[in-house]
Amino acid sequence: MLSNNNSMLILTKEEYFELQDFINENYGFQIPSIIKVEMEISRLLTIHKFHDFATYFRESINNPNGIYLSDLISALSNHYTFFNREIYQFNFLLEKGFSEIISHKEMNKNLKLNFLSVGCSSGEEPYTLSIFFEEYLKSRITRIDYQVDGIDLSLKMVQKARSGEYQIDYLRGIDADKLSKYFTYKESTSTYTILERIKNSCTFTDISLQKFKPTVKYDCVFCRNVLIYYQKKVVVKLIDILIDFLEKDGYLFLGGAEIVDYKSSKVKYVGQSTYQKL
Repeated sequence: MLSNNNSMLILTKEEYFELQDFINENYGFQIPSIIKVEMEISRLLTIHKFHDFATYFRESINNPNGIYLSDLISALSNHYTFFNREIYQFNFLLEKGFSEIISHKEMNKNLKLNFLSVGCSSGEEPYTLSIFFEEYLKSRITRIDYQVDGIDLSLKMVQKARSGEYQIDYLRGIDADKLSKYFTYKESTSTYTILERIKNSCTFTDISLQKFKPTVKYDCVFCRNVLIYYQKKVVVKLIDILIDFLEKDGYLFLGGAEIVDYKSSKVKYVGQSTYQKL
């Protein structure tokens, strides 16, 4: 129901837990506090011209591919990110990881590299990875084919990622040289657009990690600052899924803020929230 000023939703505890159960069962993550949820859903009710949560929630469930559910998932998950976030992991790849991966690939006569970004949000992480690999390729005589796949729960974020257009705030981690090299400035909107070559190296799909069925094995999987939104009992299962996605000797990168007690004979910990598949 809405409060008396018709602007702020008030959820009952039953409605909040019903929503939590639905999100947890279908998408696996924990929703924010009830106050935060009320604020976000109030905004959605206004945008979509609904008068109560029950009707909006019912329409969302009845139309799993519709805009109501897509906006609900987007509102309840955290999409804050920026280019070059936790840059030390990209530097690791630039200085060591890419070369090791390619050495193993050359032994198997398979030179295409595949990368995955889980919880890719609006595309900053996949595009950062592409830029770093392009920088690495400058040290080689021959070019190597590669692809970066990004997946996210939110259709709205995926659509933004596909556009490749960003305000300067999201580019604060990029130096002036790379900004001029990999982006074009659009004065009419005061935004920067990623080069078409970089954009074409990345694909984006709105899908949950649990439902994602890749057709290739990945050389690197990034899943950073995603696991903190899942229950502890789910985290180990998700890491197992991520490791199964990897090629032998491939790397799994988790977020620096995530404290994960994960032990497995399938991987070794190489430092800075990074695992390598054995």
